[in-house]
Amino acid sequence: MMGVTIIITILSTLLFLFIEQPTAYSLTLNKVGLESSTANTSAITNNPNPAPPAAKNVTSCDPLLLNNIANRSAFRFKVINPCVTITGKVTLVHFPPDGDTVFALKLDKPFSSMVTKANFNNKMKGGIWVELICQRPNKNTEEVHRGDCQAPPPAHIIHFFTPKKGDTLQVTGQYQQDLREGGHMEIHPTSDMRKIH
Repeated sequence: MMGVTIIITILSTLLFLFIEQPTAYSLTLNKVGLESSTANTSAITNNPNPAPPAAKNVTSCDPLLLNNIANRSAFRFKVINPCVTITGKVTLVHFPPDGDTVFALKLDKPFSSMVTKANFNNKMKGGIWVELICQRPNKNTEEVHRGDCQAPPPAHIIHFFTPKKGDTLQVTGQYQQDLREGGHMEIHPTSDMRKIH
């Protein structure tokens, strides 16, 4: 039964990639299995750097927050470190329909290696993407977000203050690469956020 569930999940993901995102993705089969890449492979093929020693988490990460992300497949995320702490300055704040509050954080020097070329776009401008999940109801109709922020207990939500452009913050959370959205690096979900200036 478990094998059937895994096959259905893989087929659903492939169907989504080919129907919903036909020009954004190409799939190739290799010795290891299915490998996802975007049309702009230079961002994806840049291997993310490990978190530097300075990013050692200073507060613990909350694993129950992950239950609020319904689609955590290997086609979507590559986890580099399950819990890091970083600091930097907010350069943009965004409120997508999935209910998350997301922002670009220009990293302080000890952490500046924690981004890839994909983070150098019009939104992030070289900053790491930070996601405060489930800050509002999820109104996104995309298949990839179906079920987000609807997990039953013991899953729960941490309500954060809304950061502002120019805030200097300390952020703790899961450090990962978002493969579905071009290979940028992010902190997602965030377990702790504090103003430091």
